[in-house]
Amino acid sequence: MANVMVILGKRTFEVDVELWEDTPYAGPCFVFTHETLPLRAEKSGTFTFVNDGIESAVKQAKAAAGDKVVSVCEANTAQQASRRDCSMKSR
Repeated sequence: MANVMVILGKRTFEVDVELWEDTPYAGPCFVFTHETLPLRAEKSGTFTFVNDGIESAVKQAKAAAGDKVVSVCEANTAQQASRRDCSMKSR
């Protein structure tokens, strides 16, 4: 299992995925979006598209992480999580 689970926004995914040619994060990535999109598997990890709220993205990332780290990749997504009081700490 990867050491870090990543939450990022759809815009970051769209802009960077072509540059990356794979995920730079060796493990599950959770893309916060309003769209319904299928799981995208890359050589080094996966992108799960979460369209039912930032709370759900955080919950899914934390479940995948277990006792590992959950990282939020961009300011807008982090602000939304903060406004909704989505703790990144394990409970």
